[in-house]
Amino acid sequence: MRRTTSLLSICLLAWLCNVCAAQEPTTSSATDTLLEGKLVYTPPPGWQLLGKFEDRRVGYGLSEGRAHLTLLATPQQNTIPDELAPKLAARIRQTILQEQQRGNLELVLEPRVEPDARFLLRVHDRYRAQGKFGDRLQLFRGVGRNLVSVTVVVLTENEQQAAQIHEAAETLMQTVHLAGTKPPVIRPRPGSVSTSAPASAPAAQSIVLREAKLRITPPAGWTAQLTANTSGLIATWSDPHEPGNLITLVYRPVPEQAKADSRLRDLAIEELARGEKPSLQIEGAQPAGQTQTIADKRFLRKLRTEYAAQESKFVLTMRQVRAGDGVASITSIALPDKADEIDAVADGVALSVRALLR
Repeated sequence: MRRTTSLLSICLLAWLCNVCAAQEPTTSSATDTLLEGKLVYTPPPGWQLLGKFEDRRVGYGLSEGRAHLTLLATPQQNTIPDELAPKLAARIRQTILQEQQRGNLELVLEPRVEPDARFLLRVHDRYRAQGKFGDRLQLFRGVGRNLVSVTVVVLTENEQQAAQIHEAAETLMQTVHLAGTKPPVIRPRPGSVSTSAPASAPAAQSIVLREAKLRITPPAGWTAQLTANTSGLIATWSDPHEPGNLITLVYRPVPEQAKADSRLRDLAIEELARGEKPSLQIEGAQPAGQTQTIADKRFLRKLRTEYAAQESKFVLTMRQVRAGDGVASITSIALPDKADEIDAVADGVALSVRALLR
């Protein structure tokens, strides 16, 4: 396990240093190897080779420093067990949070594990450091008796652009295989930006909620139940593939007397946000732990609570945004195996909320 710890120390902090400052960028070849030819991989097309170190670590970059990635292979004594994933995830989270405590970065999105059956582990976080914004993805996979990682950092706040570049790292990771074996089939991540949706799948389009005077882009393809309320519960959307997954929109305006004074209005917005307590309205549902505050500066607040109801478990996540003279709370309720996926969908809904002129 000492080698695993060493691997984490290198790949977690790869973004802090210029891993290849002493070497001139060169064009990547069709295939390349690591560990004296034992591992074969296909370099990402369009990326420049920055350098290779000790025949187990290699770096690539995009033009103008838009992104850089590191591929690292660390030999182990045995094959890589699935049980290693939660230990890796805990160590990664601890290391990143420690970097924030030391003042080396400011987290915008705390490190979170994203489900992805193609890899042993997938961890995503976003941060500011040294005057730049970084969107970082870390992938881990066992290849024979080697723990392989790919760490990619994209220097943009545009999530869609970052996701497109992340896919290059995902593809690179999937190309890694033992020499003498058949190269693996490259599989896109379900729901990824490059995955073509079926022709029958409706595209996400914004709608106007006239009574609440809000514009919002609902989750594409989800079943909507809209109310005629001007405040309170405005809409509920249900996942057509899994009815247990829901997204709700609640809107609460500030009192009329606070609207004329910007200072009072701001204080009222803060009070509204703090005063809302997310809860799961299912008979017998009980919290299965403490409510967690998620660090995500895109929102006024983001809270997550796990619930147990009879023989089922649910993850409830509420994120709040300011919309005109009020607070919009978008709450997602998801089954545990879909929690991160539904969380991302609900984040997109929340970020689309706009207030109409009143």
